[in-house]
Amino acid sequence: MAEPDRTDFSDPQQRDAFGHWLSGFTDGEGSFNISRHKTQQNWSLIFTCSFSIEIRTDDLCILQEIEHYFGCGKITFRHYQPGRKYQSNPTARFGCHRTIELINHILPHFDNFPLRANKRRDYETFREAVLLLHQVASRRFVRLGFPRG
Repeated sequence: MAEPDRTDFSDPQQRDAFGHWLSGFTDGEGSFNISRHKTQQNWSLIFTCSFSIEIRTDDLCILQEIEHYFGCGKITFRHYQPGRKYQSNPTARFGCHRTIELINHILPHFDNFPLRANKRRDYETFREAVLLLHQVASRRFVRLGFPRG
């Protein structure tokens, strides 16, 4: 199957139209996650935030457009696993978890192209968590003598 032509995101009208479409698509298929993990070294908690969209691999070209639009993130794959009780089709997932990429690419998008459904509340909580994580990390680096970044 031939890869469809890429959207020209340097054209403001095409970028704007795709941005509106992407927010609607995210309302249905996207996920804003806030996770906590315990470290094994000193049992402290680490918090992470991530944005993702997961769809069947036969729609991979959509995720490639999204990755191209944002200019960040990564596409990963989950394949059929023999022996599992519940089987699903192979899926592809666009995900972004680096705080600086979330701040520079993901948050500005959803601030400019707001979600319309209930997921909007999830985004607002997610946005606060990302900004808080960035603020805490910046303070930590300053305290340790590293420049802010």
